[in-house]
Amino acid sequence: MKILVDMNLSPRWREALEASGYEAVWWRDVGPANAPDEALPPVLEVLRRFSEALERGALAVIGPEKTRLRLLPLQ
Repeated sequence: MKILVDMNLSPRWREALEASGYEAVWWRDVGPANAPDEALPPVLEVLRRFSEALERGALAVIGPEKTRLRLLPLQ
């Protein structure tokens, strides 16, 4: 299970979760600090949908109309 730690929580939560064996990321590491709540669902969907490719180093571009995934390295 991967856990996304909200900006309103200390990054220490991520450290505590990882120390307990969970994979966690603090929102500020994946998105802007001033992002509106509406920005979260697209990011979460991309993380869920493309998790394997992202773990191998793919690049995801999230736009208002579509999401694109580029496998790296680009040639």
